[in-house]
Amino acid sequence: MSEQKFSEEVRCYGEPYWSAATDHVFIREMVTGELSLDAFRHYLIQDYAFFRHFTDLIAHAIVHAPEMAQIHQLSGFLSDVTDGENDYFIRSFAELGVTEAQYLDPPLNPVMQRFTKVIEQAIERGYHDCLMVLLCAEWVYWSWGDKYRECEPKAFYFAEWLKLHNHTGFTKFVSWLRSEADRLNTLDTAEQARLKEVFRTCCQFEEDFFTYAYQQGQ
Repeated sequence: MSEQKFSEEVRCYGEPYWSAATDHVFIREMVTGELSLDAFRHYLIQDYAFFRHFTDLIAHAIVHAPEMAQIHQLSGFLSDVTDGENDYFIRSFAELGVTEAQYLDPPLNPVMQRFTKVIEQAIERGYHDCLMVLLCAEWVYWSWGDKYRECEPKAFYFAEWLKLHNHTGFTKFVSWLRSEADRLNTLDTAEQARLKEVFRTCCQFEEDFFTYAYQQGQ
């Protein structure tokens, strides 16, 4: 019997938060177009405010990366999110009636405040911690993006958000993140356990973020 890959070990360790985040009611209603616009506005505003912290994480992962191949992969992803994804946010805000004053520098909600602290800690600790945060965030989003890829919500801000998280380029990047995580099986047991805790904490925050945003539409 083949040994379980480390990426699968951390995913399993992320339960029950992993399953809750990858099939949240927020996502199920978004892909069918039923989601409250108040909930989605709050979500997008918070996600865009969080966006800067997330790009800082990617940039520091590049700085800490020990190999040129890793720098290449992460640099390409950073270019993608600061270009196409940023454009999506701006167009969606315009369509949803969100002003620059509302989205440029809003206070982070309690979940995002805690999540940014985890990012700050990962940046301080180095490449492996940055990788765990990235792996959770992107793998969670790819998982629901892939699961609901056949859905076609009418509103472009729902449809494009779904497409951004299941297209070929994103799929390849998530596969690369998983392969990077699998290389960590050479670390000592204590360090592997610590990194699993980082991943699990991020899974919990992903679930909490969806829940908090969804409640704004109730």
